[in-house]
Amino acid sequence: MNRFVLYYRIALKKTTIYLIFNKNICLITLDFDIGNKNFLGPGLASSTLAAFIKFYHKYIDPLSDTFFIDPDENNPRAMHVYSKAGFKQVGEYTTQSGAFKGNTSYLMIRNILT
Repeated sequence: MNRFVLYYRIALKKTTIYLIFNKNICLITLDFDIGNKNFLGPGLASSTLAAFIKFYHKYIDPLSDTFFIDPDENNPRAMHVYSKAGFKQVGEYTTQSGAFKGNTSYLMIRNILT
């Protein structure tokens, strides 16, 4: 079973996320994946993601206040999981280059202080 959460702390200047919030935030970006399809559907993903965010803020980086995730538009299951975990869609973008050129993804944010 391949389950993993990748996270990165990113610097904000005049990025899309900065412009949406119009303030300085400590943003953590996440990649959340369940690799084995046999484990899809039991309803554990949103609570696992929410618990990870709480753990990360409490034990890893207490300054972290905003979490960002960007599911592909063709992944409604991910959108559902992220919404249940407290993420709100704030925008979308289309990748301009690379392997995912032309793919549209949604910008989803969860601010744990609000």
